[in-house]
Amino acid sequence: MNHTALLDELNKNAHLTWLETVEPLEQHNDARKYRTVDSTGDWFLDHSFKHWKIKSKSFVWLTGKRKTSVFNMKIIEQFVIITLSIAGSGKTVLSSTIIDKLEEDPEANVLYYYFSFRQESKQDVTKFKRSLLMQLVRHLTREDEVRKGYFHVPHVFQKLYKKYSHSQFPLDEHINATMAGLLSESKQTYIVVDAVDECPSQVDQATIISFLGDLCRSSHGGAHVLVTSRRESNIETSVTNLDIDKEKVLMDTEKINIDIKSYLLDSLGRQPWKSWPARLKKKVAKTLTSKADGVFRVSRVVIFSYFGLFYLVAITKSEHILTFFSCSGQPSNLNRSGTRKETRMLKVLCKVYLKTWKRHMK
Repeated sequence: MNHTALLDELNKNAHLTWLETVEPLEQHNDARKYRTVDSTGDWFLDHSFKHWKIKSKSFVWLTGKRKTSVFNMKIIEQFVIITLSIAGSGKTVLSSTIIDKLEEDPEANVLYYYFSFRQESKQDVTKFKRSLLMQLVRHLTREDEVRKGYFHVPHVFQKLYKKYSHSQFPLDEHINATMAGLLSESKQTYIVVDAVDECPSQVDQATIISFLGDLCRSSHGGAHVLVTSRRESNIETSVTNLDIDKEKVLMDTEKINIDIKSYLLDSLGRQPWKSWPARLKKKVAKTLTSKADGVFRVSRVVIFSYFGLFYLVAITKSEHILTFFSCSGQPSNLNRSGTRKETRMLKVLCKVYLKTWKRHMK
């Protein structure tokens, strides 16, 4: 009890809402959309995960490819040119699987964060640290068993609150020290940080890796850190330089592709693709899986975008896809809000391209 402060509900809420932070739940739920019943991630959960979960002060770097997957599509010569640049791979989907698995344990304090190149607010190192801090504080805050309506808040966090409540800008070193103090009060803490490479500054990337390594090293053995990123040399150097035991786990692209194929077949079994011949759906899933090469977003962008269908035609050499769209227009669940004008344009594009695609696509 001497490590906590007893506060009424009003003061407890003031403490827990004091720092402006980033909540990672939205990205977590978005990553979960790529999963199907068969997307298990067992290749990791049945092996490296088990060792990481029980080893004292464990640090795992889960890494994928060095290069970003890029598809360039030229449609009807100069009429339409679209470039899809997809960063990231099945690491994010696997991160969401790992987090869900960890949260099945009621005794575990699970902290997580998703960096994102698409959202600048999720690239900020300070907000990242604050997010982990507040997640852990919420885990450790509990209602008094006797005095209902009163809550035990970690004393080390209350000290930070008292010092900076007027400014909301605690110094980095004080956040680090508070986080270390909180970890000493947490029996088992699991920290999953996804896509460090999507934080654009290499200096910040090094800061993130160093911060997580320090947390792991300074804990009493109950901190377990898992970081994912593409295999970039500066991140590899930062991980290698950590003065702790660490493990590098390479993504199993073949196993991830099995999950991607499962996701595609599940998607193609719904409208508007449900009426496609089974043979064509299998061909689309097989071809896109081979092109995706472990990148879930490639398959999703192609399947759920307006012009992804043109790339689909190019790689499958199937007129049936264009015939379907030129007759039916815009499917209701394409991931784009389309006006009637856009729908008419899409149908015209499909009809024109249906006549010329053999000449313009190899």
